[in-house]
Amino acid sequence: MINNTLFRKIIKEIVVYMKMHAIKRYRWLLMGVCVKMGAEMSFATFGRIFRKYMPYWVILSIFLGLIFGYFLPHQAAALSQGIIPLLFIMIFVMINPTNLKEFYKQVTSPRNVVFGVIVICVVAPLIAYSFHRSVLHGHPDLGVALILCATVPPGGMIAAWTGLLGGDIPLAIVLQALTLVLGIVQIPYTLSLLAGATVDVPIESMARTLMIIVIMPLVVGLATRWCLLRWRK
Repeated sequence: MINNTLFRKIIKEIVVYMKMHAIKRYRWLLMGVCVKMGAEMSFATFGRIFRKYMPYWVILSIFLGLIFGYFLPHQAAALSQGIIPLLFIMIFVMINPTNLKEFYKQVTSPRNVVFGVIVICVVAPLIAYSFHRSVLHGHPDLGVALILCATVPPGGMIAAWTGLLGGDIPLAIVLQALTLVLGIVQIPYTLSLLAGATVDVPIESMARTLMIIVIMPLVVGLATRWCLLRWRK
């Protein structure tokens, strides 16, 4: 008979061999898991740092853009052709994790939507008007330009910035679409009332912007999410 000491030694050797064999066999899988965990931690760290110093990144980006455009105007003009595709990709990436129920919730519970529309269409122009009257009263052209900037609805980056800062993406998309539609009527009346100026609203351009940076990314993003969920099942 094999004594207990020898039996335990044999079992120990078998366990060690099985562990070594398993490690050799699945070492690439283990390495992949480790790399994935490291990448996730890196992205999480990057996201945390990016959100923390967001104002500085914005100021730095504007500063670098001005320098690049001043010294290399032709190259900067060529880069403008990539704005719409890159904007589409950024909004698509932000919309993809969301689902249709979240957009439906914004419509059925419109308190935040109404508040956002009031801030964008009423409060922002009034703040610009107050600044114009108190600071830029001697520069009417700058005052009108400031009121115009505050009156025009937010651009396509609203969804991208909202996603980067961890905000409510469906709410941002709904506000973007709604204010673009309201802007057709709101922009000329607001400028006439606050600045005494008239402006022609480019309805065709606004409709094209609405289609490219709101509707198309929304449809493609939701369709991609649906296909991925069906594929995983």
